Amino acid sequence: MLTRWIKCLILGLITLSNFSAGQALAAEKKNVCAMTINSNDEIELFKKHLSPEQFNFIELTETVDEKADANGNENNAWLKASCKKGIICDVLVISGHFGGNFFGESGINLPLETLETASCDSACSGILHKPKEVFLFGCNTLAGKEQDSRTPEQYAAVLQQDGFTIEQAQQIAAFRYSPIGSSFNDRMSRIFSKVPRIYGFSSIAPSGKNIAPHLRGYLKDTAPTYFEQLTAMTSESNAALKGRLKGQPFVQTKGANEPQSPVCFIRDDKTSTISKLKYTLQVLEKGGALELAPYLSQYFEKLDQKKLNPAGFSPTLTVRTRNLRDQIEIRIRDNGNGIPPQIRDRIFTPFFTTKPAGQGTGLGLSISYDIIVQQHHGQIRVESEEGRFAEFVILLPRDA
Repeated sequence: MLTRWIKCLILGLITLSNFSAGQALAAEKKNVCAMTINSNDEIELFKKHLSPEQFNFIELTETVDEKADANGNENNAWLKASCKKGIICDVLVISGHFGGNFFGESGINLPLETLETASCDSACSGILHKPKEVFLFGCNTLAGKEQDSRTPEQYAAVLQQDGFTIEQAQQIAAFRYSPIGSSFNDRMSRIFSKVPRIYGFSSIAPSGKNIAPHLRGYLKDTAPTYFEQLTAMTSESNAALKGRLKGQPFVQTKGANEPQSPVCFIRDDKTSTISKLKYTLQVLEKGGALELAPYLSQYFEKLDQKKLNPAGFSPTLTVRTRNLRDQIEIRIRDNGNGIPPQIRDRIFTPFFTTKPAGQGTGLGLSISYDIIVQQHHGQIRVESEEGRFAEFVILLPRDA
């Protein structure tokens, strides 16, 4: 009788152990997240080849915050809702047309600025920093500043076909190839700053249907051990994926893993103005002004808007770029009182300032002149009409 009871106890313990193991396995399922903005061909292949017993599939663009107020209908509210819910992704798959923002048949427009802002929010860490792999299916998602098979004019023409205005297309093309601003590759590395493997394309990427055979072959080969691979993933080159995409402008990079993202630092409202100004001087001294120029411009524009303005006056700063084949033209224009003719020839002189003593160093434009003319062999001049505007015109050689 005792022996029979012991046998029953052992069988019960075995059953309980198996149940607990099953529970643990279920808890360890990894999350494959998707931002499907155009084609769903890519994420459907992941679903087809990866076991549902090991992987959950989460479409982030369908996430809704039931407690959201009227602002819940704002653009990309789904991203805020996904961050708020604390979703953690082991793999992130983004698919869409790309031209500085992701867009496509879904009607969603996801600018890189939105992802950059989200990357500074700790609530979004599970989506943007925790993945082991990020797949960026779209043209130029990891492009550098170097020339590719298309001229800027051809790239701008393609963007117009995708629905951009002529002015928008020319601006995107100019930033894609000019030294102004960070490359898409660098921006993605900062957005996904802790991710060991980021995949994308440096130029024209295959569409969802055209990439399907390559991706299908890769997933079929990888699926049996993919779960284990993700657990021990490093930044080592993915030779299997690279081999499947041979002949394509495939690029692999990794997260920047910076102690402090310059983008987050500049945009952080908790950081004092003095700290940001000191940081700006450091950037200028290190020659990084061109790369971070758009972020610094946004910050100073925001700072300027906080000042008291005369009733009815709204300060406006306009930045335009133009492709001049062997040069890039940048025009920065405000709607202020302009610069008097008698001092225009002196504004680039070191220590010249029109501000009261102790309120200006007179070095800002002088440093800008040195960076543009001396370091990058470009040109800078000012055009102004008193009472209407001041406009700085910068010409930079394409190989600056």
